[in-house]
Amino acid sequence: MLIALFKSKKCNVLTCASTGIAADLLFEGTTAHSRFSIPLYYRKGDRLPFLTPQKQDILRTADVIILDEISAFHRDNFDFVDLICREADPDNNNLPFGGKVIKEFIA
Repeated sequence: MLIALFKSKKCNVLTCASTGIAADLLFEGTTAHSRFSIPLYYRKGDRLPFLTPQKQDILRTADVIILDEISAFHRDNFDFVDLICREADPDNNNLPFGGKVIKEFIA
């Protein structure tokens, strides 16, 4: 419902979840690890991975990011999403999540 609402308003929506099963239930969903290139063992303070130009463009043009099962995310992964969104959009790197609207769903 929420995804359809954002799409009807011509928003560019990225949908992802903490697990593959939950991501399959979302329209155009993928895992957060895949969408944001989160390393398997990322800890706050580690170097950010290289973003391909295609992935950087996807993140920069997103208006809304929907994160399903956010309660299953480790805090460091959530911090990583913030950093990678800021890096993808240099014009808004001083804003949380690069100025993107984050909508979380808690299972």
